Amino acid sequence: MNFIFYILFLFSFIYSQCDGYNNENQCINDSGCEWVEDTAQGNCYYAFNNPQDCVANGCLWYTAGTYSYMGSHCAGGTYDIDNSYCQEIAMPECSGMEEIECDTNGNCDWIEDIDYGSCSSLSGDECNANDNCNWECIQYGWWYNWCYTYGCTGGNYQIDNSYCEESTDNEPTDCSDLEENICNHPLYGYGCEWVNGECQEINDGCSEQYEFECNDGSCIPIERLCNNIIDCEDGSDEIDCENCSELEEVECASDNNCEWVEDIEIGQCSQFDNSENSCTNYPGECYWDEDITYDSCDYPNSGSCNNAEGCYWDCYYGYCDCYGQQQIIDTECIGQYEIDNSYCEESEYQLGDLNQDFLINILDVIVIVDLVLSAEYNTLADMNFNDIVNIQDVIILIDMILDN
Repeated sequence: MNFIFYILFLFSFIYSQCDGYNNENQCINDSGCEWVEDTAQGNCYYAFNNPQDCVANGCLWYTAGTYSYMGSHCAGGTYDIDNSYCQEIAMPECSGMEEIECDTNGNCDWIEDIDYGSCSSLSGDECNANDNCNWECIQYGWWYNWCYTYGCTGGNYQIDNSYCEESTDNEPTDCSDLEENICNHPLYGYGCEWVNGECQEINDGCSEQYEFECNDGSCIPIERLCNNIIDCEDGSDEIDCENCSELEEVECASDNNCEWVEDIEIGQCSQFDNSENSCTNYPGECYWDEDITYDSCDYPNSGSCNNAEGCYWDCYYGYCDCYGQQQIIDTECIGQYEIDNSYCEESEYQLGDLNQDFLINILDVIVIVDLVLSAEYNTLADMNFNDIVNIQDVIILIDMILDN
């Protein structure tokens, strides 16, 4: 009987509106709500009618003996008034979004708007701030190779004026276009659910998030898939089951018997100093840099002189020498890159076994409810793999117990 009461108590939270939450923890655990901080200062003067409330709010209580003509009253400066509240998450404005956020929002379109400018028009600081341009000497003098004129070289550079705007597509929004916070929203994500890193339409048959569909069309809890126990009458829940070590990250995260182990090493891009192709194989991590300098053409004979780029051998009235300026290019690969050695391994405890006693029962429900109320996270409590422990995980756990 107590267990049934506990279930009814938990379900009472599900359909609560955002404005019905009276504390921050309740509010932030609902994916469709957000907590708004709103505090103000009140005047202590006659704000409270008794000394207990007056002093508890940081004010001072004066008795009639101090100022008898005024009577006992509350005074002493100001006190905090907390008007914070929970409200529904509003749809974000497209114009304030960056490209990645814009592309994952079904109501917005990213507009590419690229202009080009000439490096030669830039000043020194502007030139050095642009990766496609180089500030260097463009005119050398004859006296000790002094530079007479500096300028910005490199051709053209991009000017990115791209922006995000409201979508003009009148077709209804597809669930697959929604990002996670909108997909889980009770209004804007109606009919959608977030499954394995993407937003999908809710299936009228077996729930892709919580159930496995047997070959005969019947449904079983997803937790019973590939657990070495035949739950489908046709045995399809134990067919094509892979070892954890064979699974990729998404498959591993969706398998209750496996867990993904992050193992990241850091490599130095400098090992690719002599290969631009190898360096640029790690975009955003390794950067190819070329440093061009100039030197005098100091070669003793015509062969070595003419083989050097920018140099030439010339004779005048029987005097021969090597003339020109030699270009020297030093290359370097800069930065660090990640080496991902992460892997999937067998999970020590079953999903939902919060107290790790190798049983799933009411004791685990009590633990997961405590986690929800304290806004704490535990991998074994994240029943729907969405990196949040909330009332939805409690419901899935209770379904598991009742089905058993």
